[in-house]
Amino acid sequence: MLDQEAHELFSKMAQELDQSIRELDCFEEQLVSSVDGERLDELDEFWNGSITAIGEQEDFRRSMCYREKKLLWVWARLRKLRGLRFDVTQDFMKMNVTVNEDGGA
Repeated sequence: MLDQEAHELFSKMAQELDQSIRELDCFEEQLVSSVDGERLDELDEFWNGSITAIGEQEDFRRSMCYREKKLLWVWARLRKLRGLRFDVTQDFMKMNVTVNEDGGA
């Protein structure tokens, strides 16, 4: 089976990522509740790339307040952390399978 040290490392990484994600989820909720619903839809469109014209993107960026910029930062950070969390899980599973195939466990 996967050696104890590697198991503990993956477990600690996963726990730290989970904690960071939970904290950002709470912060996201606070920011979302402070933004008007229609404006939130516009931010979502901007985030998802629906605003394609360069001029419109620049105008939209200039029109954003601090909270809106912070919300986009939180969304970017959450995307990155969730991707890392997925990678940690995948790597752990691959290591575990490799060890098992090599005769461990």
